[in-house]
Amino acid sequence: MPPIITLLYGLQACQNRLERLHLLNIIRAMLCISGRISGVNLSRWSEVGMSRRTLQRWMQRVHPWASLLWGVIASHLLKPDGIYLLAADDVVIAKSGKVTHG
Repeated sequence: MPPIITLLYGLQACQNRLERLHLLNIIRAMLCISGRISGVNLSRWSEVGMSRRTLQRWMQRVHPWASLLWGVIASHLLKPDGIYLLAADDVVIAKSGKVTHG
């Protein structure tokens, strides 16, 4: 089992058992997909019970992403005597042109 799935079993960010199962199902499907990750592909590659409509309902809910990400960082990266710099890039859409304006 990939380490991210093992880690999610121990995190308290997903309080509801059903939400945790849906998240694990989505992660497993994302790891299997080669190519674009879309709602149709996620429902196609996921286990039984994750239809496209179920996926849409799950995505419409508010999830504690900050505590989930902090749990991943705290379990893998933090050391008691370290100094840390954390940076993130939230761009998920490819650029349309070859040159950025400005």
